[in-house]
Amino acid sequence: MVLNQLFISKPPIKLLKKIIKGFGINNLNDTKEFCYLDMIKLNTLNTFHNLENELRKYYIPCKQKIYFENIKNLTNKEAIVILRQLLKIYNYDLYSREKFIKGIKYSVYKIINKKEKETYKPKKNEIETEKEKENEIENEIENKIENEIENEIEIYIKKDIEINNDIDNDIEKENENEKEIIIIFD
Repeated sequence: MVLNQLFISKPPIKLLKKIIKGFGINNLNDTKEFCYLDMIKLNTLNTFHNLENELRKYYIPCKQKIYFENIKNLTNKEAIVILRQLLKIYNYDLYSREKFIKGIKYSVYKIINKKEKETYKPKKNEIETEKEKENEIENEIENKIENEIENEIEIYIKKDIEINNDIDNDIEKENENEKEIIIIFD
């Protein structure tokens, strides 16, 4: 699907290999990561400028205008998009994650094959399962707290009853003592 939406014909793997060299990557199975800082150091955009004519002949006309009309103004972000498009044709993709480098947040990229990509991102049903587990745990915690509160209330009520009984017993004893005192004085 990517092929027909972007390209007139399939760009050769040699072209892709030339481009990934511009990112400091030796081959498609290289596990090296790169970020915008690396692209600036390696002058990656210059690779795109040098390969402009070769790239242009594979893109459909409307995409040629988007990416190659002002190739001198190509940004690192657009270079990443072009790389990702070319990788998808050969069943590869870019995995990205955020990383702090000297206190600044950057996106770090790595080439992975599509099979590997499945291990990097949880599937939607796995996410839902995780949410269900979290909800179950939350419900268990809430139930435990409710039970503990009920137990505490029961204990409090029992203690209160005991205290009231003790008070009642004390009052009764005092009343009996008063009666005895009254009887004695009579």
